[in-house]
Amino acid sequence: GQSEDDTFLRALGSTHQFISKPCNFEELKDSIHRSFHLRDEITKNNLEELVLGIDSIPSIPEIYFELVEEIESPDCSLESVVKIVSKDVAMTAKILQVSNSAFFGYSNNISDIGQAVQILGLDMVRTLTLSINVFSTYEDTASKVNFERIWEHSLQVSVMALALAKLENCSKEVQSFTFTAGMLHDIGHWIIVLNLPEKYAEIRALQKEKNLCISEAEKKVLQFTHSTLGSYLVNLWGLPDPIVEAIAYHHCPSLCQQREILPLTFVHVASCFDNNFRSEIEFEDSQGLDGQYIKELGLSDRISEWRQSINKLKDDSDE
Repeated sequence: GQSEDDTFLRALGSTHQFISKPCNFEELKDSIHRSFHLRDEITKNNLEELVLGIDSIPSIPEIYFELVEEIESPDCSLESVVKIVSKDVAMTAKILQVSNSAFFGYSNNISDIGQAVQILGLDMVRTLTLSINVFSTYEDTASKVNFERIWEHSLQVSVMALALAKLENCSKEVQSFTFTAGMLHDIGHWIIVLNLPEKYAEIRALQKEKNLCISEAEKKVLQFTHSTLGSYLVNLWGLPDPIVEAIAYHHCPSLCQQREILPLTFVHVASCFDNNFRSEIEFEDSQGLDGQYIKELGLSDRISEWRQSINKLKDDSDE
């Protein structure tokens, strides 16, 4: 009934994972163990003190909750979603920009927000609503070049990761989690760059002096990495575990206990692919694919095909 729907919607903000019924005991036990292990990993670096000391930590905007509630409603319509999105002029402009991205392969210019929402789909619009608001928290304090660079990288990783998830015929839920994780995988790095500029300069200098990957340099300077910080933040937001895992381990997925194809898999590979496409890597770790992880998943033979598919996607988008 309506009361059950209301209870479900109120629970969304604190829910990490839905387990469909019926589920067997082993599945439930594994899910609980996975959640506790993940929480232990991302809270063992005493990040609470750091987060409390940072001036501007992004939070989930009210419009995101409004949009989630509308999408989950049985009476949801394109018109109602467009009405919510249109409340935020900056977000409307960014969604139009994304829908006109060459990566989506549409030749006609899209200027109507209703058409953009229809093309992107409700799940993607929901993710963009969250990520656009997160990035816009810092847009005024960052240089235009830096903001556009990190936004473009995040968007490209999310699109490529989603393409790989579709190629593997993953469920709609996995595809949605993959796109969200791709958009937010470097949010921790962004927070460090803009809130701890002196520490970031020290990290970059150490990286060049010692020829370290940026995660190693971060550990030496900060005692944690941008991946850990980002996963800590999205965990506070209550995003589902597969998204938190993808952000926490996107550079070193073999550290994750799970040995199955997850959003983490696609975000890790897409991030490495995008780094290979760039001549200068400002915001990402330059380390390559985690060969051990790829081998254990039995994906070694798939990487070549995945790379060819992404290359074709990029070639088509450049035409």
